[in-house]
Amino acid sequence: MAFKIEKLKENDKRYKIYYDKYSEVEIGGDDKNKFKPEAKLKKWGDECFIKVKSPTTKNITPLKEDGKIKWKDTDKEIHFYPLEKTEDLPVAFEFEIILKKKPATNKIVLNIESKGLKFYYQPPLTVGIKVGDENGRIVEVTETYAKDKKGNIVVHRPENIVGSYAVYHESKTGNYEAFPNGKNYRAGKAFHIYRPQMIDANGWKVWGELHYEKGLLTTTIPQDFLDNAIYPIRVDPTFGYDPESHGGSSATLGTNYIRAKKGIPDNSGTGVSVSIYSRRSISPYNFKGVVLESDRTISDNGISAQIVLGSLAAWYVSSFSTGPSITASNTYYAGGIVSSSQYYYYDAGGSSGDSIYDSSNNYTTPTDPTDANNSTNLYSFYATYTPAAEGTNMEINIGDVWKDVDKVEINIGDVWKDVTKIEINVGDVWKTVF
Repeated sequence: MAFKIEKLKENDKRYKIYYDKYSEVEIGGDDKNKFKPEAKLKKWGDECFIKVKSPTTKNITPLKEDGKIKWKDTDKEIHFYPLEKTEDLPVAFEFEIILKKKPATNKIVLNIESKGLKFYYQPPLTVGIKVGDENGRIVEVTETYAKDKKGNIVVHRPENIVGSYAVYHESKTGNYEAFPNGKNYRAGKAFHIYRPQMIDANGWKVWGELHYEKGLLTTTIPQDFLDNAIYPIRVDPTFGYDPESHGGSSATLGTNYIRAKKGIPDNSGTGVSVSIYSRRSISPYNFKGVVLESDRTISDNGISAQIVLGSLAAWYVSSFSTGPSITASNTYYAGGIVSSSQYYYYDAGGSSGDSIYDSSNNYTTPTDPTDANNSTNLYSFYATYTPAAEGTNMEINIGDVWKDVDKVEINIGDVWKDVTKIEINVGDVWKTVF
């Protein structure tokens, strides 16, 4: 799919990029008559957003060329454009800074304003994993991978994820599209701010450092690169905007492991399915979804059908034959269990208990993982819900016990017919009973 840059509105100096119904970028700031080097990355309408601003007092009219919006100043340029999905990078938005000569400082500072989001730093794997972990299973750890005794990579964090930020909805996860005005939040991930890379005019590439704090996003460029690069140089703050919105790191799920991510639904309803972002590792490739109560017991009807995971990383969906009942504002965990070790995806940096894992369960007959361990990882799992079936709002008293009336029929000419509506007159006002 080719993403197009279009005018935000007629007679407007600003632009927009439409990614999908939940994702859109507005370029140019808040004033339709004065373009500023800013971008507003919107997610789920205006429910969540990041505003990225390069401070300036200059009034410069941008150019639209080569599929980009280009803001050109004397010593630097800023290019705004969408990135299509590649093997190394999901769908993204580029806020590309071009330095035409050596700057006075090796830091580029952008102002950040956000709404409804949390930022999670993704450190090197050497922070948090060490040789000897998992009962001696881990024998080698670098910034980007951890290996087991057989030389298998059991945890992987790509170079552009190390030192980056995963950005999530501050509270929501799950798919509620079946509800009125409902949205699909998936695992709750909105964006990913990738580790910045610098490239000089001869193609020399180096990694920079990224730091977000108190509304400032700071990119630090290696001083040696600034001193010896051939100008102009490109600095690429890239914002991942993938509609699939999954974790940036991967690890093996573990045979008979249950892993699950915490969520608190806004609506009551019924579970339809559990989704996992995964790819298969070794045969067999079977997965079952699991929904857990807040006490980590398996919900009634909380185990979904067995599915087979594919070789490509993607969202895989396991449906319930009869789904679990979900109550609004209660805590649940959506996750799953595999019959052999498969890869799952996640982001680091959450709070203890945002996810849980149980390493001693049983795929054939899953048991309550009440002794599960807390995890700070944000697993790429989510549940899909549908509204609960509506009753009649009528009750009948039988033996001093009030019971719901699920259905009303009337006999007309010895034929029973469903009653679709009952009203009662209260104070000359007709009110619907059901």
